[in-house]
Amino acid sequence: MAKLQNRQNSRGLTLIGVVVATFIVVVAIVLLSRIMATNNKATRLAQQKFIATALAREGLELVQAWRDQNWFSADNPGWTDQLCSDSGDTGNLTIDLDEFTGIFIGDDTQTSLYLTPAGQWTHNNDTANNLTPYSRLITVDCASSNPADPLTYLDYVDVTSTVTWTNQEISLKTRLFNWYVPPS
Repeated sequence: MAKLQNRQNSRGLTLIGVVVATFIVVVAIVLLSRIMATNNKATRLAQQKFIATALAREGLELVQAWRDQNWFSADNPGWTDQLCSDSGDTGNLTIDLDEFTGIFIGDDTQTSLYLTPAGQWTHNNDTANNLTPYSRLITVDCASSNPADPLTYLDYVDVTSTVTWTNQEISLKTRLFNWYVPPS
């Protein structure tokens, strides 16, 4: 009789052990799936931030390239040509590698970025280009140099490249100097 009771207790403990083990496995699976979901979200956000930072950096480099092009242009338009308005105030512009033209804009409707079939970023909303969640606005602050001081006026301009996407924003800033002295 004592052996029969031990067998029945043993079966009961085995069933409780299986239930507890199943519960532990289910909890572990749920926790792992949450960790994986969080990891995927963090990876996606890091990728978006990386792309936005690269686009902002590209904006600064395009303005610098435009300044350099102005320096070496045959007609010598002035190093801030199309970067600063005639009044020397702060201006907003979009600039692309393919078109390489600075356009002063007054609103945010032209700042959306598109991806061409060749994988190039552009503001051109051609039908072949795909709209992306990113937009870029370049701000050139020509008033930051002191217009009252003729020795420093327009020796530099402050440039800010701001990229926005899905309720996020990243801004990079630089100061461009007029250091080039053409050969005489």
